[in-house]
Amino acid sequence: METYAPVVRYESIRMLLAMAAAENLDMLQFDVKTVFLYGTLEEDIWIQLPEEEKRVVKLRKSLYGLKQSLHCWNEKFNEVLMKYNLQRSEGDDCIYVGKIGKESLYLALYVDDGLLICKSSDILQKFLLQLSEEFEIKVCKPSYFVGIEIEQDQNRRIIHQAEYINKLINRFNMEEAKGISIPADPNVKLSRRMSPSNDAERMSMSQVPYSELIGSLQFLANVTRFDIAFSVNMLSRYLQDPGSGHWNAAKRVLRYLKETSNEGISYNNIIPKQECICYSDADFAGDEDERRSTSGYIAVMNGVPVAWASRRQKIVTLSTCEAELVAASQAAQEVEWSRQMLATFYSIQEEKIDSIELNLDNQAAIQLSANHAFHQRTKHVDIKYKYIRRVVESGKIFVKYCPTEDQLVDLLTKGLPKPRFNKLKGQLAMHSRSQWEC
Repeated sequence: METYAPVVRYESIRMLLAMAAAENLDMLQFDVKTVFLYGTLEEDIWIQLPEEEKRVVKLRKSLYGLKQSLHCWNEKFNEVLMKYNLQRSEGDDCIYVGKIGKESLYLALYVDDGLLICKSSDILQKFLLQLSEEFEIKVCKPSYFVGIEIEQDQNRRIIHQAEYINKLINRFNMEEAKGISIPADPNVKLSRRMSPSNDAERMSMSQVPYSELIGSLQFLANVTRFDIAFSVNMLSRYLQDPGSGHWNAAKRVLRYLKETSNEGISYNNIIPKQECICYSDADFAGDEDERRSTSGYIAVMNGVPVAWASRRQKIVTLSTCEAELVAASQAAQEVEWSRQMLATFYSIQEEKIDSIELNLDNQAAIQLSANHAFHQRTKHVDIKYKYIRRVVESGKIFVKYCPTEDQLVDLLTKGLPKPRFNKLKGQLAMHSRSQWEC
């Protein structure tokens, strides 16, 4: 029995929105009613009717509650879109692209919610009319899609999660808390030394919803709030045994979100279309407990961040160069996927896409990615070394030196003082909605 069904990646959605803004494309949203009733079952399933114990009937369609219902629906929807010459992306099974007349049509699907993008509003309406002949749908202007609030006018768009943040503030009783301007205190290093040291402290912390809060913050960090990604990455290391210091640091992130709940990623229609650029960095041995380094990368498309990550490295590296190399290999994987999506969006072969720029601020790591000279010194990171070199040699990326002061990904690898933190946020198109409306 097949139960798997794909889920759209947030990176795909952000790339679509960045492209739509740069090319001034029109957008509509639709919702499919009673979505799980459209799928056709592949297995023989018999059910007993509640009022007729001696009678069973064979299901012809999927129902709510069946394990395979989502899979059946996804296959049905894919079948319908193929009929209208829309094809799945190789990089994301929930992104579809096709041509209607001379215009490209883009569709992102999340279960029963769809986002439709095209240059021509007439083509959007025509396609939705065709779709309504297959399914019962409700159409509206995009305002809320997969947890993302979308606001737009003629020249600009902004995505944010203000409503979710405000609910979070209320849920964790932080309504009266004072807002704060940065999510992490750069002078405080979290460690296991902050974990409970006796039964009384453990009992006290067992009453604290630490895991619940970190899970909610992780959702925000993954979707629109890259500015808290480093803080959430640090806090998630102590889910098994959090102490009061960890809890205070988590509440500090909430206080920061309260202060900045109106902020989001802004898209400007009047900027020229730009290539995808990636930045990678590492904070060497910054982990107080195991001296593992923290990797960070951020990919920017048309001047707007579309993919990012802040992660503790799985191995202990012996130098800044090695830590940067590990971080760069993670960034290169994201770049490879981004190339697939760009090929999908612009309907060209991936081989025809220009090399994507990967910015590092470590010259030794740049040299290592381009030649074999340091191989004997880096046996313990050999796989990552060979991977990044292979991607560079293939022409998919080219590695470029970026001065530390211009390294945009700094806010994903370490706690920063307010001036530096706010400067990087602004450079990465994180703006207040009120500022955006002015």
